[in-house]
Amino acid sequence: MSRSHELVTLASQFRDELALTVYLHASVEDPADRNVWQVELEHALEPVRAGLAGASHGTRTALHAAIAHLREWLIAERGALRAAGVVAVVSAERVLYARATDLPVPTLARWGRGVYLAPLLRNASLGVASAVLVLDAKHASLFRFVPPRHLERVEEREAGPGGDFERRMGSAVDGFHAGTRGGTAADDAARLRLTERDRLFSAVLARAADVADAEGWIVLGGTTRSVAAAQALVPDGLEERAIPLERLDVHASDFEVAQAAADAIEAREAVRDREVVRDILEEHGARGRGVAGLSATRAMLEREGVADLILSERFVAGHPDEADVMVAQALGQGATIRQVQGDAAVEIDERAEGVVARLRYAPMAPPSTETAG
Repeated sequence: MSRSHELVTLASQFRDELALTVYLHASVEDPADRNVWQVELEHALEPVRAGLAGASHGTRTALHAAIAHLREWLIAERGALRAAGVVAVVSAERVLYARATDLPVPTLARWGRGVYLAPLLRNASLGVASAVLVLDAKHASLFRFVPPRHLERVEEREAGPGGDFERRMGSAVDGFHAGTRGGTAADDAARLRLTERDRLFSAVLARAADVADAEGWIVLGGTTRSVAAAQALVPDGLEERAIPLERLDVHASDFEVAQAAADAIEAREAVRDREVVRDILEEHGARGRGVAGLSATRAMLEREGVADLILSERFVAGHPDEADVMVAQALGQGATIRQVQGDAAVEIDERAEGVVARLRYAPMAPPSTETAG
């Protein structure tokens, strides 16, 4: 399941469930703090209990039952607490959903209808699986990379043999003497090696397109010449998804490959996010299909006019309840949602209160009522 689809599923599947949503910051650096999550969980549950002090006996009983189910799950699945974080959605009857998160989450709890999604937005914005190639003239390693640091070796390929070159070009075999000598033979051998290399790169690039998700990146790493050669062979339609990563040692460990791929993808996505944000801000200034600022974005969400909602990390952290409402509205109308960091986040924090959106139609124009003929 893709991360964005996970948000859609959680929002729709449990929309009407009365449930406790809990996030736990699970990972710790000091072994002495490995059980600190229990204290933090108690602190997170205190305001939830206090908020239901005047509620009906049935509601308070439902909360207590949900907490009991949560504790049972945490005891049974203690291994999940070695992850960066944990999210669990629990009703009075059972654990509806629970998993470890790839990135840390704040420890908090919310009780109500549906799932509290805002703290999961950063994890959902990590991106999809990409393909990573590590290349030299004779060898290609193909990996599947899932942010933030998961790397799986898929396959290894070798270029075709060039050692049979003289036989194919007419060497002195069975009494037949080659008519090609010196520089011409060396040139032909070099061309054959390049042909075999390009055949290898073309095959592994085609395989990489299958390994990556539909919107995933294709990272090209290895020697400078090999990266340049592979980039020239990227299939039509995939050029914008290719990320060159020169000077990656072909003998690098999987950990080093994962780190290099993560850095390259993060840098490319930061550029893309900044371009998208600036495009939306320009559209907003021209009264086109862009809107900026909290109140204006709220209004377009109410009109179900948002195609893409973009929130800064600072906005989500500082206004989690507001962010949660906006995320639920956006998901309900089929919009995509992304939490951004870096320069893109700074720009929308400074110019748009941390919130921008690409619209389905310009705000001054009514949505199209045309129907297919």
